[in-house]
Amino acid sequence: QKNQSTAQLLEQALFPCKLKVLPGFFFRQSKPAVVGVRILAGRLKKGTELLNEKGETIGKVVGIQSEKDEVDLAETEKDVAISIDHGVVGKNVNPNNIFYSNITPTMHALLLKLGEKMTPEEKDLLREIQALRVSENTTEEEYE
Repeated sequence: QKNQSTAQLLEQALFPCKLKVLPGFFFRQSKPAVVGVRILAGRLKKGTELLNEKGETIGKVVGIQSEKDEVDLAETEKDVAISIDHGVVGKNVNPNNIFYSNITPTMHALLLKLGEKMTPEEKDLLREIQALRVSENTTEEEYE
């Protein structure tokens, strides 16, 4: 019981993700905001908290739809519609916004255990998100 299986860790993992809000794809203004996005890098999973480029929290992804079907995961180069609780179109969600998954220190540690399950692109993105979080919200010690 000391070490969780890789499958269990993968189930819990929220991967690094970078996405762009697509102009003209706003399906609902708020409660939750539903917008079209392109996954630029990484994997977006339902339950992921999103940050903007300043490191500010936007909200949590409460739903992902691809071709009108509800899905739990969207990967690089996919265009999907996402529902963001606390997202408000015109306020904190706007066309061409770039959002990142919020990788907490706890999740960062879990992802390091899954190193071989992450692509080189995801590893680079993890460093990018860590730098964003460290510069804006946290102290370096949380990552050591």
